[in-house]
Amino acid sequence: MVCARPSGCCWRKDSIRCFLATADWPKPPAVQGWDLELNALNPSEYSNSLTAVQLPQGHDADAFRKGILECFNVSLGNGLGRLNGKVFRIGHLGDFNEPMLLGTLGAIEMGLDLAEIPHRPEGVRAAMTNLLDNNR
Repeated sequence: MVCARPSGCCWRKDSIRCFLATADWPKPPAVQGWDLELNALNPSEYSNSLTAVQLPQGHDADAFRKGILECFNVSLGNGLGRLNGKVFRIGHLGDFNEPMLLGTLGAIEMGLDLAEIPHRPEGVRAAMTNLLDNNR
């Protein structure tokens, strides 16, 4: 299946990386749907293998990650150095397909609700819409 995205993302296996982090996207759809911020504010610094998402000030990303792991058995990466406790990281390289992405995003969205972290509950729907639009 060929991805319709003109950004150089050609094969379906690459649609995950194209969906989460490319220099020509202002913000990944799920993060935009949640109304959260990325750690990389400059699109030229986006990674094709990792997305670091900032939690609102006053919320502990490490406690959030622990809750996601305990409730949904989904492991998210931690913030390193000065970002410890401020961001969680979604790894998206290797054998990672659309259902795995949506499951990860669903666990994050449910975790945001359970942890009472301010967000809009629209990230998974935004991701699904974008994945469908780019795989037609």
